[in-house]
Amino acid sequence: MSRKVALLIGNSTYGPGLPPLEKPDADIAALAKVLADPAIGGFDDVKPLLDANSDKTRREVARFFSGRSPDDLLLLYFSGHGLRNDRGGLYLAVQDTEAELLSGTAVPAAFISEEMDNCRSRRQILILDCCYSGAFERGAKGPAANPATAFRGNGLGRFVLTASDSMQLAWEDVAASSTGGLSVFTRHLVRGLESGEADLNGDGLISVDELYDYVYARVVEENPRQTPGKSTSKQQGEIFLARNPAGPKLRPLPAELMQALDHPLATVREGAVRELRRFLRGSDAGMAKSARKALEEARDDDSRRVAKVAAEILAAAFPVPADTAPLSESASESQPAPLTESVEGLSSAPSPTPSAEGSLQHVGQKSTRMSWIALAIFVVLATVALLISQANKHRGGEVEETPAVLPEPSPAGSPEPSPALSAETPAQPDATMTLLAEAKSWPLVVADNFDSAETSASGLPSNLNHDDKLGTRIGRISSGVLRLSFTPKTKKGGFSPVTGTSATTAADFYVRIDLSKSQGPERADAGLMFRANPDGVQHYVFLIRQQAYFLAAHKKSWHVLRYWTPSPAIRPGQTNSLAVVAIGSHLTLFINDQQVDQVSDATFSSGRMGPSVESHGIEPVTFDFDNFELRRKP
Repeated sequence: MSRKVALLIGNSTYGPGLPPLEKPDADIAALAKVLADPAIGGFDDVKPLLDANSDKTRREVARFFSGRSPDDLLLLYFSGHGLRNDRGGLYLAVQDTEAELLSGTAVPAAFISEEMDNCRSRRQILILDCCYSGAFERGAKGPAANPATAFRGNGLGRFVLTASDSMQLAWEDVAASSTGGLSVFTRHLVRGLESGEADLNGDGLISVDELYDYVYARVVEENPRQTPGKSTSKQQGEIFLARNPAGPKLRPLPAELMQALDHPLATVREGAVRELRRFLRGSDAGMAKSARKALEEARDDDSRRVAKVAAEILAAAFPVPADTAPLSESASESQPAPLTESVEGLSSAPSPTPSAEGSLQHVGQKSTRMSWIALAIFVVLATVALLISQANKHRGGEVEETPAVLPEPSPAGSPEPSPALSAETPAQPDATMTLLAEAKSWPLVVADNFDSAETSASGLPSNLNHDDKLGTRIGRISSGVLRLSFTPKTKKGGFSPVTGTSATTAADFYVRIDLSKSQGPERADAGLMFRANPDGVQHYVFLIRQQAYFLAAHKKSWHVLRYWTPSPAIRPGQTNSLAVVAIGSHLTLFINDQQVDQVSDATFSSGRMGPSVESHGIEPVTFDFDNFELRRKP
């Protein structure tokens, strides 16, 4: 399990030759507070180290980078004097540093850089709030030491943020212009995190890049002589340092949906309210926040039915503690309406009843059946369904989404908690279980437990390695699993499907595979590709990540059939079994033998099967696949 840890080093008192400083103690206290705050930084461990000598500082730095896992987030911060020797080498001055004996009494940048190189973590952040004191400027023989490049090193995923891009400003000059007890650089650093103002794109998360851009603009505005610097080494996608304590900013919902929410017919408003549930559970945190606000407003709708549906959706997503009194007595009068949705994306209202021919029968008030009203409502509902379906396609667009697709669970007390997911397994209709049992009895075409180094027998290509402009994929079979690693080459990330051989071609079929993630950020996803053409350009994909699944067809562009939808059938952090039963245009999706969705789509009628992995951003991802199975319908 990954951890977030920080070591904050500060030095205010020095020996002869170096003036004392007033700011480091306050800098470290303020930064430690915001990093440890569960609503902001959420760090598991924040350790201050004040006025320590060089021996202790080196030991603590070495211990800090030792024994870390690849997914750990490490933050090392220093506030104090930065010095350089007569050859331009950079040193961090500590309590016993002697200006004439830097190599033996200070902490060299080369030492810290080497420790970072040797560390397994691929998420390392170094923040330096120090400037050159001027003591060696005239005697320097080597080039001026840039604090960012001095720590560049050879490690993966390293960010270096510095108070200035050169060593020309005296620390006291910078501190003198600061107010509020902190240095200019650290004060804006803390302010950006504490207020959430550094969340520049409003997604509710603060990345290192966003924090740097925020601090740079404010430091330069306040003190034009000081220009913060940033350096990255083999950056592996975005690193999210903290949450915005105010939560994500509101993002507008589709105009068609907003119009439906204001429609004069209550039945249309009810359908729109049900559609809000998709946005509430979706991966766009800003839209989820807007959906919650719209649902809260719909709770006061003139129609009791619309208000009741809105209240039920909110209650399911944000349960009220048991010791809290109910908002109204009417909520307990009847059981909540089922929250099922139609294939087109518009939830069917409980009052209309579909007939065998697909028409709607509407029961009027006072027991009067008025067929012309039923026809009018049917036309309106069909129009709204079409509009919302188009909005869904526009909303889903492409698989490559904006950052923090699945927001991390909000901490206790956060103003915008993530929608709760039920831990209960949904009951399976008899028809579904019959379909699954029948599909598992179809003739077996391909079965592989990946217990041998040869993959051709499984219907997958013998060479799983692939390299193109989007990224590099490496496939290996070891320890009874197929391990697929993908390293994107673009900041948007990339999708890497494994196109099966002709042996995996089928029209009507049952296909299954087990998968688990062994490396990569939370937003990494993987799953099944099916009905693909030989080069894999056209295909369906059924993907999962964390607690949500996704279904789309790709033909020149992505056609999203199911946007990221949470499901209690998914076991986060464990091995999950994905299966698809395809009969004609009807696709039934299963996760861990539980049906999660049914979709009708006739984009592709036949094709090959195979696993796929995807990364959002340039951080590498690795998934382990096992028990690949394909059965054809006789």
